[in-house]
Amino acid sequence: MKHIFKIGFFVFCFSGVNSFSQPEWIEQNSGVTSYLLDVEFINENTGYAVGMDGVILKTTNGGTTWGAQTSGVVFDLWDAHFYNELTGWVCGANGVILKTVNGGANWTMTTLGTPFEFHQINMLGSIAGLVGGKNTSTGYAVIYYTTDGGNTWNPYTTPGLMYDILDIEFINGTTGFAMDYSDIYYTETSGSSWTPVTVPTTAQMNRIEMYDANKGWMCGGNGTVLYTSDGGTNWVQQPTPVTSTLWGITIADLEHVFISGAVGTIISTNDGGSTWIENITGIDDTLPSISSADAFNVWSCGTDGKILKLAPEKDLELMSYNGPSSSCPGTPFYISVGIKNMGLAPIDGGTFTVLNGITTVLTYPYSGYLLPGNDEVINLGQVSVNSTSILTINYSGDDITTNNSLLQPIALYSDQEYGTTSPLYVCAGGIASFHAYGGNSYYWLNASADSSAQYQNVEVYNNQNFVVEIKQSTCTIMDTVEVIIDNGDCKTTAFSPNGDGKNDYLYIENLPAGENEVVIFNRWGDQIIHVTNYDNFNVYWDGKDLSDKSVVEGVYYYTVETPSQGPVLHGWVQILR
Repeated sequence: MKHIFKIGFFVFCFSGVNSFSQPEWIEQNSGVTSYLLDVEFINENTGYAVGMDGVILKTTNGGTTWGAQTSGVVFDLWDAHFYNELTGWVCGANGVILKTVNGGANWTMTTLGTPFEFHQINMLGSIAGLVGGKNTSTGYAVIYYTTDGGNTWNPYTTPGLMYDILDIEFINGTTGFAMDYSDIYYTETSGSSWTPVTVPTTAQMNRIEMYDANKGWMCGGNGTVLYTSDGGTNWVQQPTPVTSTLWGITIADLEHVFISGAVGTIISTNDGGSTWIENITGIDDTLPSISSADAFNVWSCGTDGKILKLAPEKDLELMSYNGPSSSCPGTPFYISVGIKNMGLAPIDGGTFTVLNGITTVLTYPYSGYLLPGNDEVINLGQVSVNSTSILTINYSGDDITTNNSLLQPIALYSDQEYGTTSPLYVCAGGIASFHAYGGNSYYWLNASADSSAQYQNVEVYNNQNFVVEIKQSTCTIMDTVEVIIDNGDCKTTAFSPNGDGKNDYLYIENLPAGENEVVIFNRWGDQIIHVTNYDNFNVYWDGKDLSDKSVVEGVYYYTVETPSQGPVLHGWVQILR
């Protein structure tokens, strides 16, 4: 990514701009092919995944490698919940609930009977919790609770005539939600009584996740996402870019929420759901579960042992340059830059390098930690240069390389507008045009009456030197251009642009072949017109100015330049009407 800055004395104002680029996901090697039904991360390093065939996997390096654990069962495990890195529970078919207190090195089993199949477990700490599913004999929903860390389980009153618990989400020991394939219920009485929840959709809702007692999200069929800010009393539908069935939710924080579903679907928001973005996963398998350690470390799992990890985009932009627009040769000056993280992942350190052409003039090691959407001004230090320079700032770090040309004229200098080297050859009575650069003020020692003008157009008849004094607040330089009268390549001519088809335009003898630039001036040095690729036949001057108005009779001057040689011809012409 390249960003160009025109330099002056300015600073951009930063604002909280959200980045809505499309996040991508990378596949991790789980080492298994079983359908993984749930993934659960405790922090950015430690996580677990469970699935069919009694599979339990664990990683301690963010999923770079996964290792299989011995569950002691061969049937399906549907859901996991961990209190910390060591203590966790898993539920599944045949009424099984597994518990570990040593990070999965050992699992102890409790079974509530083969008629039960548990799909969701929700622990409220290390002691209290609930597990929900169905009685496979009757088809009706069952909910059990524990108050001793899962050693014993007791039946809860189930809401209505629910046929299977798809999700169970309790905020505390008394307040929570339960849902099946058609209904959603709410309790404030530890499940002794339930109230139906009204939602603004006919789509089947599959998962609910509460961030706190008030705010939470729900997802389901047809890409439907609902949001509540009042504890579930009211739900508002948020537009999404997908129509696939959604199954899993993880809330990293109130700005960053991720939802997974069928056909490899993952959507995310970084503005609390005002805008949802479809992510790039590269697969078309169902992803029933998703988990996050924070907004930048997120995992999802699904069929054929697939585990995906978010690969958030990193995008650092230089938003402003703070420093002088020019400086005296060899005089040190300070450079600072304003940066902003426009990506979806933190910028963690890196190196800023300031280049003068290909020469490094300043290196600054950046040790900061810049979160997405945040900005910072960094003082890079002092540099000095001895000639006209275009500085470039490079940043390398976190797999990002950003090149930013500053387009900064650092040192004072001057230059003739027509003729880049001294001497400058003109015809007797021709116009010598000069243009000085880089200063705060200018003084021409032997030019026009307006000797302080930055631009000079002077009619000359004799060889002479033109000297300009260029001043800045801290230094002064002098520049001299030698002007030599040379009529050897000057052509005197006249034409009458009256439309009679005879001598109606300027014919330039000895015109060089190929690309050229022809500029016409009046006797006061004012530019009349600029013609590119003059050829005397199809492209020529017919005595009109830039506004296509005919110029008055009189003497006019012209110069001819080529890209390779610079000025090659000078001459004058008289227009007769």
